[in-house]
Amino acid sequence: MFCELLWAFHLERKADIRPSDNVAWRGKRSYSRFGYRFDSYPINCDLQTVISKMNNMINVRSLLTANAIVFLISGIMSIIAPSVILRMWGIAYDQGTLLTTQYDGVGSIAIALISWLARNAEDSKTQKAIILALLITYVIGVIVSVAGTVSGVMKTGWPVVVIFLFFATCFTYFRFFKRD
Repeated sequence: MFCELLWAFHLERKADIRPSDNVAWRGKRSYSRFGYRFDSYPINCDLQTVISKMNNMINVRSLLTANAIVFLISGIMSIIAPSVILRMWGIAYDQGTLLTTQYDGVGSIAIALISWLARNAEDSKTQKAIILALLITYVIGVIVSVAGTVSGVMKTGWPVVVIFLFFATCFTYFRFFKRD
């Protein structure tokens, strides 16, 4: 079941925890790291419960802002240092590939600007159209990234797949599940 895979994480500062609280109870597992305690435990719920909890946790404005920041950084790096980006993803390159990467940077900056400007859109129809366009873009990005990684063109392409998949999932949620 979907929710059996879902885990909740509870973060507390160690200073706020009594020594007796560090003992795992009711199936919880405790992890200490960097002065914080992480408790994880399975949640018994259904998909509707997960969707209702996500309604309270995330909003379109924060998603579009995060999208703008990620793709602005990616775009600037692709324009300024395309060889660094290509080496990071394990792609062999020549002068044509460098130029194509710089054009890709222009596209990333365009996505960042559209996301940034759409985050405060008053018209929900406009915002939903932009969300749908970004969703389609990220689904295509997942397909192309998986193909490039599996074929061996991108030697370390799985982080790109994860980024595209994350945004595709979030935009799918806001386009089809989020109720105003």
